[in-house]
Amino acid sequence: MKSVLLAGTVFAGVMMAGPVPPGWSECFSQPYGTFGPDVATATAGCTGDLMMLAGGVNGSGILTVLAWAPKVDVLTVTGTDAVHNANGTDWYSNGLSMGFAPAGFGISQDSCDTNSAPGFGSVGDSGDDRLCWHRDGDLLNGGWRAGNTTFLNDEPSGYTRYIFHADSSLPPSYAPVGPQHFVDFGSSVPEPVTGVLCGLGLALGAVVSRRRRAQ
Repeated sequence: MKSVLLAGTVFAGVMMAGPVPPGWSECFSQPYGTFGPDVATATAGCTGDLMMLAGGVNGSGILTVLAWAPKVDVLTVTGTDAVHNANGTDWYSNGLSMGFAPAGFGISQDSCDTNSAPGFGSVGDSGDDRLCWHRDGDLLNGGWRAGNTTFLNDEPSGYTRYIFHADSSLPPSYAPVGPQHFVDFGSSVPEPVTGVLCGLGLALGAVVSRRRRAQ
C-alpha cells in the first residue's frame, strides 16, 4: 500500500482531509457540487509550476481520476471542443468547462465533456480517464464528472474535487504520464478534523471549569 499524507483545506467552515499524491501539496479542494469561486481564486495558492487536477469520493484515500502537467498547460485557454496536449493528456479550459481527457480521443463540451460517459456513447475509450468541471465564464460551477461518475452538479454529491501543485525544481516522486484512475494513496481518510478539534475544545473547557471551581 502506498503511503498517504493528509492535507486540510477549509471551505464552508469545515476542515476536510484528503489524499495527497507523494511529492505534491493540495492547494484547493471543495465539494464537487459547489458553485464558485472563479478559477483565478481557486488556483491562487497553487504557486508551483506543476499542477494536478483530481476527483474522488469523500473520505476515501483513492482518487477516482487524476492527471498533471505544467500549470501553464493545464490552464491554457482552448476553444470549444478543442484540446491542448501535455504530459500524455489532452487538456481544455474555457468558459464552458475545464478538465482533461485521454490523448487522442477528443472531447464534446455540452457544456462539460460527455464523450464516453455512461448514456452518451463511447468514442473508443472507457471514460474512466476523464475529468470535467462546469464553468460559467471564469467561475467554477457544480459538477460534472470524475471518470464515469457523472451529474455531480449539486450537493450532496459525495465527491470532492482537488487541485494539487508541485515544483519542477523538486520533481514529485509520483509523476505518471497520462491520466490515471482509481489510484490508491492509502486507506480511508479520517473524519473531518473539526470533530477532533471540537472534542479537544470540550475537554479543555471541562479542565478549565474544574480548575475555576477548585480556586
